[in-house]
Amino acid sequence: MTVPLATMADPPARPGALLHQFVHSIVDYSLYMLDTEGVVANWSLGAERIKGYRTEDIVGRHFSIFFTEEDRALGLPASALSSALLTGHYERDGIRVRSDGSRFLAHVAINPIYDETGAHLGFAKITRDITEEHALDERRRIQVVADAAHELRAARAMLEERCRLMVEAAPNAMVLVSSAGIIEMVNRQTELRFGYPRAEMLGHSVDMLVPDGVRPQHGALRAGFVANAVTRPMGKDADLHGRRKDGSVFPVEIGLNTIATEDGLMVLAAIVDITERRQAESARQLQTQELARSNADLQEFAYITSHDLKAPLRAVSLLADWITDDIQGIAGAETLENLHLLRQRVTRMGMLLEGLQSYTRVGHLRAPAEQVDIGALIAEIVDSIAPPPGFSVRFAGEVPLFTTPRPPLEHVLQNLISNAIKHHDRADGAVVVSARKHDGMIEISVLDDGPGIAPEFHKRIFGIFQTLSSRDDCEASGVGLSIVQKTVERLGGRVWIESAPPLRGTSFIFTWPEGL
Repeated sequence: MTVPLATMADPPARPGALLHQFVHSIVDYSLYMLDTEGVVANWSLGAERIKGYRTEDIVGRHFSIFFTEEDRALGLPASALSSALLTGHYERDGIRVRSDGSRFLAHVAINPIYDETGAHLGFAKITRDITEEHALDERRRIQVVADAAHELRAARAMLEERCRLMVEAAPNAMVLVSSAGIIEMVNRQTELRFGYPRAEMLGHSVDMLVPDGVRPQHGALRAGFVANAVTRPMGKDADLHGRRKDGSVFPVEIGLNTIATEDGLMVLAAIVDITERRQAESARQLQTQELARSNADLQEFAYITSHDLKAPLRAVSLLADWITDDIQGIAGAETLENLHLLRQRVTRMGMLLEGLQSYTRVGHLRAPAEQVDIGALIAEIVDSIAPPPGFSVRFAGEVPLFTTPRPPLEHVLQNLISNAIKHHDRADGAVVVSARKHDGMIEISVLDDGPGIAPEFHKRIFGIFQTLSSRDDCEASGVGLSIVQKTVERLGGRVWIESAPPLRGTSFIFTWPEGL
């Protein structure tokens, strides 16, 4: 059903009639109204002049008659109205058809029309014949192209001179070689790196810059590159050397680019002297080896020290027990409390030494990869740690099986689950372990419903011997999370925390490589 707009029959005093008279009087371009279905509701003199239809011939007909058959087959009339409704405005250039069947290039704009209540009444459509403008633009474009070609020819000599200056100023040796291997151009750095004056290189074979022993291979490589020309580094993963005039050689990297010239295909070689880089790499390698030795010595020292301290610590604990037994009936409450604190501190020291030994062992124990059922692994861990009554630990995930060394994964999960229970602030709680495949890794989450961890402590708690609770309130070595982080990162993963008090709950999330 269409909504009628103002018609020619409206009395002149009515606003609709005045609008119709205004629209009808426009002659410079086509302005007419469509109803909600795209049927022409009124028509201007400009529309009659541009499209050839009289008002009485076109009002009441669908505006799709102005489109070519090809555009109608593609549904462009309906698409134009839909786009105008959706975005509030439609504007395109396209081919339109006059009443006599001739075609012209038009600029078309369509806007939807609404009344004061927001009801959609139809569309206002403007069409402008831009055929002559387009032809003028094309002539201008041809002239612009001609002018540009002239300017290009004028600038070519300048560009070539600038290119020559750029090559001359390049920080690396630049050598232009013909397909036959003859040096056609060099820059100042080539003279400095190879020790030849420019005149002694130009017109000679590039083999003069190559060590004697590899000249035959170099010729074959050059011929192959010219035959299959692509921009690439030369001798990738190989040791390349240049030869100076005095016969000495030095390590180089070479980048090759082909250049089509009037004299045929040329090869531009950018040659970098990497002597200093090789020296720096050797020094860095020595530093790495020394650091590895130092770390090994430090780990061995920590392990031996923690091991050797256990014996005297056990003796102190035993003495404290004996003293307590001996004075049980005669000592005061304060003395007995001090002995209790002494035994407690000895126990804590033992836990610290155990944690230190465990930390130094991370990465030293090698286990073969095996297929791990993570759901079954969680069940075994729960059996071993025996959570207090009221605590539940369950697995909920999509990766029940994957291949990995089992012991380090078990150690990480046991630490995280134990921590979730140990640092809970209630007598009951829940821990949920989940897993999924993400970015080529296994992502595992251990979520609890405890008090949460403030963001400012998310990094601190991974430090060795760091705890957020007082050691008198919670006996912990402060090593467990350090071991978790060290284990995960040594295997190529990472570990992080998601927690935002006062909301309850903390997620320890870590990524784990599959198929180690």
